[in-house]
Amino acid sequence: MATYVIAGRADDLFLAECQVLAEYLARNCPDVSYRLEIKHPSEWSKFIQGICASYGFYSVNPTITKEAAVIWTAEGKLIGSRHDFARLVNDRYGVISDLSFEQSQKIAKENLKKAAEALQKRQEGPSLLEKAGDALKQFMISGLIDVADGSYDRVIDEGIEFLVRSSRKLGVRYESRTSDKVTEGEATLLQKLTVQVLNSSHYCIMHPFPAAPLHFLLARDYEVSSRDLDNPYLQTPGFLDRQDWRTFWPVLVKSGGLGAYQWVPSSQSHLRSSAIQGFMQVIPLPLDQSLGRLPIQQALESAPEKLYQSFRIADFTFTHVCCRLDPQLDYMTVADVFQKLANLLHIQNNTTPFNLLITSSWLMLVPLKCPTDAPILEPYVFAGIVNLPAFEPQWPQTAGHQVAVPERDRLMSVLSAIVRPQ
Repeated sequence: MATYVIAGRADDLFLAECQVLAEYLARNCPDVSYRLEIKHPSEWSKFIQGICASYGFYSVNPTITKEAAVIWTAEGKLIGSRHDFARLVNDRYGVISDLSFEQSQKIAKENLKKAAEALQKRQEGPSLLEKAGDALKQFMISGLIDVADGSYDRVIDEGIEFLVRSSRKLGVRYESRTSDKVTEGEATLLQKLTVQVLNSSHYCIMHPFPAAPLHFLLARDYEVSSRDLDNPYLQTPGFLDRQDWRTFWPVLVKSGGLGAYQWVPSSQSHLRSSAIQGFMQVIPLPLDQSLGRLPIQQALESAPEKLYQSFRIADFTFTHVCCRLDPQLDYMTVADVFQKLANLLHIQNNTTPFNLLITSSWLMLVPLKCPTDAPILEPYVFAGIVNLPAFEPQWPQTAGHQVAVPERDRLMSVLSAIVRPQ
C-alpha cells in the first residue's frame, strides 16, 4: 500500500497537476492513497522548512524547500518535486497528466480560496457556532440546559403549514413558574449560559429552553441587579438601532440561521412568551434535516426577487411586510431596510410591539397588539415553528401557574388575534 503526501503552495499550478495525478491513482489503483497538505502562500515557506527538518529531507535534496510542491510517502521517504512525482507516476503506473493550463488555473484558484478561508479561520479562532456547540455540550452535562423533547408534526390550518411540537419539558418549565416575573435563579441562569462577549455592547448566551440544539441569543450587555428583578422580564430597549445591527447581521450571515426578535412594552407584558424578551434569538437552519425547509421559506418562493422591494405573502391573512435581502449587504443597509418596513407598519421606536423574523436573504416584520388572554407564542411562530408546552392532567385545586396554550388546529386565528390590523 502506497500513500503519497502531496504538499504545496495553494496558488501553484504544478501543485494542481500533482493533485490530479494523485486523484487518478487513488481511483484506479486499489493499493494507492494520498493526503493533501495545501498551504496559503504566506504559510508555505515556514511549513515546508519544518517538514524538511523533521524528516531529514535536506540531506536528500538541499534545495527542496525552493519548490512550490513537494511530495513524500507516509513512511517519510522523499519523492521530490512535481517533476519527480510525475516521473514516478509515469514509470510505475504508466500515467501521464493531460491537464490543460486553464484547468490548472481553475484548481489553483479554488485551492487558494480554501487556503485563505482556512487561514482566516485559524487566525479568528473557532466560530460562534462552534463555540455554541462546545458550550451546549458542557451546559447539558451540567444540567443547565435541556433541549425540548418531542418531534415536529406538519399541521395545516387555513391552508398554511406549521411545524408543531408538543414538549413535556417545556410544560415542566412553565409549571415551575409561580409568577410572570423573572426569578433570581432565572437571572443567574442567563448569566451562567454566556457563550461569548461579542463586543463592548453585545454578548451571546445559549437559550435556556432551546427549540433546537444550537438555539442561542444575542443581547445588549447589561448587569443583573435587584432592580432588574422588579421588572416582569429581563429586557433591553425594544427598537433595534445600528449598533444592534452591526452585531446581529454578521452573526446571521455566518450562521445561516433564522433570527427571531419580539418586543413588547413592559406595560403590555401579558403577551410575552418567555423571560428573554428584547434578545435576538438565532436558530441555525435547517431546523431538522428530516424536515427540509421551513413553511415560510416555501411561502416565499413566489415572492418578488428584487432587493429592498417590500411585499406581502398572499396566503398570510395577518398584517405583515417582507423584503428580500442579500448576504453581501452591509449592516447599515439592513438597518435602513428595517426602519423602512417599520415606517410602513407605523411601528414607532420603543412604543409599538412588533415581531421580527430575519435571515441573510429575507426579512419579515409583524406589528403586534396585546390581548390579555394571549397564549404562549415564541417569536419564531411566524416562520411556522410552533413549540407548545405539554402538561400532565391536573386537578384545578392543585394546578400551578395557569398558562394559555394555543390549539393545533387554530393557529392562524391565534396569530390573527395578536397581530395589529393595518
